[in-house]
Amino acid sequence: MAELECIEGPHAGARLALTGRRAFLAAGAATPPRLRSAPPAAPALVLERTATGGWTIRPTHTGHDAPPLIVNGLERPGARLQPGDLVTFAGHTFAYHDADGAGAPPPPPPRPAAAGLGRSSICARQPVPTEPHAALRETADAQQLAALLRLATDLAASPELGPTLAVLLERSFELLPADRGTILLLDRPTRKLRAHVGKLRGQPASEGTEVPVSRTIVREALRTGEAILTRDAQRDDRFRHGHSVVASGIRSALCVPIVRGTRTLGVLHLEGRRDARGFERTHLELASAIVAIAALAIESAILVHHRIERERLRTELRVANEIQQRLLPRAPLRVPGLAVAGRMSPARELGGDFFDLVAERDGRVHVVVGDVSGKGTGAALVMTMARSYLRPFMRGSAAPAEALAAANRWLHADTGSRIFLSAIYARWEPTRETLRWCGAGQEHVLIYRAGQADVEARPAGGMALALVDDVGPHLEEHEVALAPGDAVLLYTDGVTDARNAARRGYGLERLKGLFARAVWTARAAGDDPELALDTIFSALADWIGDAEPHDDMTAVVLLRADEPDGAAPEA
Repeated sequence: MAELECIEGPHAGARLALTGRRAFLAAGAATPPRLRSAPPAAPALVLERTATGGWTIRPTHTGHDAPPLIVNGLERPGARLQPGDLVTFAGHTFAYHDADGAGAPPPPPPRPAAAGLGRSSICARQPVPTEPHAALRETADAQQLAALLRLATDLAASPELGPTLAVLLERSFELLPADRGTILLLDRPTRKLRAHVGKLRGQPASEGTEVPVSRTIVREALRTGEAILTRDAQRDDRFRHGHSVVASGIRSALCVPIVRGTRTLGVLHLEGRRDARGFERTHLELASAIVAIAALAIESAILVHHRIERERLRTELRVANEIQQRLLPRAPLRVPGLAVAGRMSPARELGGDFFDLVAERDGRVHVVVGDVSGKGTGAALVMTMARSYLRPFMRGSAAPAEALAAANRWLHADTGSRIFLSAIYARWEPTRETLRWCGAGQEHVLIYRAGQADVEARPAGGMALALVDDVGPHLEEHEVALAPGDAVLLYTDGVTDARNAARRGYGLERLKGLFARAVWTARAAGDDPELALDTIFSALADWIGDAEPHDDMTAVVLLRADEPDGAAPEA
């Protein structure tokens, strides 16, 4: 017996059995749909049985004030109904069923099962056209061809990925008797499927709609590269052992790979959960054509999406870089008898190196240089953490080793030893004219002696931070007296490891000679540590040339003035 099932609208769930030779269907927002033997006064649909046992449908009224008849997403003056057709009228959508198959085209001969697959209860599969023109050429039905052309027009209206997928899903529901559906796309870096848009019958397609899918059916479609139809997934030998099929209650499913050329972009997955309504072979062919039409638009939208994401990421990194640079001291420090300046050059937009300078009223100067393992965003976040942990100790009497040990405990707790930080904490003591430091895994401290015009390299010592909870036993403080004209260079290993096109590192000995020249230049200009940094970073840039930067580079220069100048800074 033929019937109309209301699947969308105020009275979804109503079933209307078609009997006799003619029936009139009236529907409205306030009244449930019902079949009548006589034409009502209001606009309605008239259904008439054909000589072969099928049914035709047409509106009783036409004109601007009459609701249109829409069959499978297209406005029609009338239509011969086929099983699975979707009829929309006066705010309701009906699915046409014919249990006897009257009026339906004869089923195609069964296709041989693929090797390794069990026999399916009722199923079909077919290759998906890889080009839009092929899909249009293979579509013989004029109404379906018009629907596909309208789909192509709608897809061209927006280059963005979200709206493109939403249009594809909405048009699929207009043309196919699905209860729910989703579009999953392959993420290129991870090669994993991710749901982008979902839809339930009666609700708009949206990114926020979560639709459970059968991983079993999706894997089969991706494995074979073919569109798959199963009319009863609960009994289909291929899927009945799939827990996702059983749990989601799928009765009928269409799964069509979205293919562009030789590249699989994702899948369109449509499901029916009602016993009386299932997908037919014609629906499989139509879904394959829909996907073929949409594949080019989806590929273009994915490319646009990736470009937008790259631009967004670049913008975010640029803003993060500006914030990171603001965390670094932007001007040299000058106290009586000492001038200090630092510079950091990141290998990427964000760096894991940092330095900090703090002067106190009594003329003491605190200097920290750090290098977080790794590069990029993660290293930059840990760099910010380390700076915030050490800052409170840079105004007080805590010894450098004590400050590093305390910061280490917090870093180890927060990072779980998955990342580490090499650092050096130095403090200038003006009353004793000494520089006291504690190293934590840094390379060397370079000391320029004015009287000898020579550079000494002393190991910084210590153990990197965040590797163990208590680093105190591995830390040791050192002290050196600085006479007028002396200078000190604190740096990260990105300086000595700076590589040229031949992948040769700059090296410690070359850096010692460079530092001596830099100090001479700075002293000639009145003990300006910025000039010393200009000399160092200019030479490093010449050495690297066109090679890609290998690591962040940070350097801090401390110049011991010949004579005290300037006043003590404000606290």
